[in-house]
Amino acid sequence: MNGTQPIRPSLWHCLIGATNSLTHVVVPGQIDLPLQRGEKYTVFFERESVVNGKTYSTTGTLKGEL
Repeated sequence: MNGTQPIRPSLWHCLIGATNSLTHVVVPGQIDLPLQRGEKYTVFFERESVVNGKTYSTTGTLKGEL
């Protein structure tokens, strides 16, 4: 063991995750998102994912800020 301890989210983070909904979008693709002006949003970029039983993988990167 290298002396480091695993990071575990607190119960609070688990509860927040249970109350917020996430929209999964396969890109390239298209979906309408009801975004509101002035609100902040977070985009999670997954290099590998499974959607409806199909595996997606990319070596691409995500840059920039809107």
